[in-house]
Amino acid sequence: MKTSGRLFAGAELTLLFSLWFATVWVAWQWTGASVWTGCGFVALAGTVVASAAIRRPDWRGSGFRLDNLRPALVEVGAVCCAILSIFFLLIWRQGISFESASNGRAIELVAAGVLQQAFFLGYLFQRWNALLLNPGAAVIANALSFALIHLPHLFLVGFTALGGLLLGVLFLHTRNVFALGLAHGLLSALMMPTLRSAGVLFTAQIGPAELSPLAAEVARQVRPGDRIGIGPHGVSLQQLGIGLTARIENLGDPSAADDLNRDAVLSFLESKARVFCLLSGEDFERYLGPGSGGRFFVLDQRYVWKRQFNFNSKLMEELFLGSGDVPLLAAFRHRVLLLSNRPAA
Repeated sequence: MKTSGRLFAGAELTLLFSLWFATVWVAWQWTGASVWTGCGFVALAGTVVASAAIRRPDWRGSGFRLDNLRPALVEVGAVCCAILSIFFLLIWRQGISFESASNGRAIELVAAGVLQQAFFLGYLFQRWNALLLNPGAAVIANALSFALIHLPHLFLVGFTALGGLLLGVLFLHTRNVFALGLAHGLLSALMMPTLRSAGVLFTAQIGPAELSPLAAEVARQVRPGDRIGIGPHGVSLQQLGIGLTARIENLGDPSAADDLNRDAVLSFLESKARVFCLLSGEDFERYLGPGSGGRFFVLDQRYVWKRQFNFNSKLMEELFLGSGDVPLLAAFRHRVLLLSNRPAA
């Protein structure tokens, strides 16, 4: 029985990481937010659900429990206080100002922390332990898994490896996923904005940057004196990765009126220097549609996953009709275009 359990866990982990590689490093890297990438993520989720349906795990034994939540929170909270004390001392010594996350962003990070630890400690650690039959070795394997999914960002890999080891050791003591998920989320909310503003942490994204192919195309064509800009909505520096060393200008402001943003984008594209502009599909239609008078060339485009959703009639139209895109998929992705005031070199 023990041998069959180990074989099942080994086969499951092999399938899981094979699907991860195929989805993130092949489909996502080469096709963006495509049907292939979407199918890959569905297959990953299906593997986890099918495993739970077949094994019928002891959820309480896997850490999904409330009976020991209070002592777990006390133990984990003491460790978090120690970490934050060291963190605040270090940034004070370095003269770095503390940056706080917005309320909405903090809630997102806490929720993400709970969900991540539900997966990594409540599921993946259990599968490593079933394979290795050694909780200490399972903690190390789980921490490495948590770290390596953050490739190619090497600082983030090292940072999450240490975090994964700490959370794994605490899990062996507390056996409570919820307490550790809250700790993960709160530490992220309190530390990440400061690390980003200080330039220590560029991104917290899993896998390759979504717009790295477009960034690579710009890096191939850009020359001294050229300018690079990103639109006010749907495009961020983190999505470009670290391949661009030139200064990147923000065109317009997300909170500004459309007329002001339109003027900023058109003025940029009318520059005498050669320019490269990354613009979301919605901004492209809003600012450079018929009658805008802008002269530009579309060098490339790529679909990325949406990060915000507005539950309105347009979302329903995208979900069922596609609105010029693939039905269903259109509700979860949007287009980013690479524009220039001159044709491709």
